[in-house]
Amino acid sequence: HHTGYNPIGNLYLCEDQASTTIIIYDLILKMNVAISPLIATALYTGIIGDTSYFSNNNVTPKSLSTAAILLHKGADLKLINNIFRIKTFDVLKLINEIISNAVLNKEYHIIYTVLLHEDLERFHLSYDIIDCIMKELKNIKEAEIAFLFIESKNDTKIKVRSRGYGSMNKIMQYFNGGGHKYAAGASIDSINIYNIVDIVISRTIAYMDEHPEEFNFVHSNEEE
Repeated sequence: HHTGYNPIGNLYLCEDQASTTIIIYDLILKMNVAISPLIATALYTGIIGDTSYFSNNNVTPKSLSTAAILLHKGADLKLINNIFRIKTFDVLKLINEIISNAVLNKEYHIIYTVLLHEDLERFHLSYDIIDCIMKELKNIKEAEIAFLFIESKNDTKIKVRSRGYGSMNKIMQYFNGGGHKYAAGASIDSINIYNIVDIVISRTIAYMDEHPEEFNFVHSNEEE
């Protein structure tokens, strides 16, 4: 469901939808497959995950109407809420630590932070925590753009979210990445994460200066 990539394989289906599960839902209808509560739960979970409970800018009438139908078909909201909303104490402690170490660029309204592999090992957690951190970052009032840099054993992954400004996918294309306009990412074959942070943030600021019409909040006279 991310547009802008080169086709791979012999069969290629790409639509600019909020979630891949919306595309799967349409395929299921065309195949005349009955949607059971189990299928409805799986599809609804995909929509919830990609829209952050319908709070992202990728929410469309199609995503809302599809979700409504899936609820009618028996999607298990209790199970889905347990997956996305219930967090362990260690998860909350690590999220607080990562957010506390975030850097806020007030001039460009950018916030960014780093998740190290050793952080996960200290708390015995998995990379599933990434979405939780991103949700907290993008809700910080002073920032319109949020970056999370994730260190793994072999590379550094970049996640970026915007609250409705700029083309994050175009910025990530500088690093062989892509995604949605306001939600994108990339993977760089390097473990020198802090060097990557400097390069990506500098490239982002340069892009913002090159395309001021996309970022009318930059250099505003509003009090921070």
